[in-house]
Amino acid sequence: MECKNLVLQQGFPIFHNKPLVVKPWTPESNLTKERVKSVPIWIRICGLGLKFWGKSCLEKLAGLVGKFIKTDGATEEKTRLGYARLMVEVEVGQVLPDKLYFKDEKGVENIVLLEYEWKPIICSLCKGIGHGQEIYRKKQPTAPVVKPTTWVWKPVQRR
Repeated sequence: MECKNLVLQQGFPIFHNKPLVVKPWTPESNLTKERVKSVPIWIRICGLGLKFWGKSCLEKLAGLVGKFIKTDGATEEKTRLGYARLMVEVEVGQVLPDKLYFKDEKGVENIVLLEYEWKPIICSLCKGIGHGQEIYRKKQPTAPVVKPTTWVWKPVQRR
């Protein structure tokens, strides 16, 4: 029970760089699929000046994309300075920006690039997550195939 509670409290586990939805199970649980409304994703903020690497500043920048969840260890310890890596919860289907524009304390506008380690795939037909519309077979009637007419000579048998 302690391990189960620990997993549930830690939020979204990541498997193969993709979020995994984990819920508590009971014998009365309904196993039908629920529509996923939001997902956590890792973003990299590239070109961010070191003075903006404080936790409150990173939370504000993450808030321009979605709901801040956490930073990775290298960002927190400032051991990798090429980019800041943050986990952000975003709404399924929302437009994810490629750049962020913000002003610093002196009013100077800054631009940083965003890279996403994974973006959710949304089906345009069923609005489900994790697949595109190409998985559905076309159920529209297809036009009959018309074979080109070929003339074949057959001898006529006479009686």
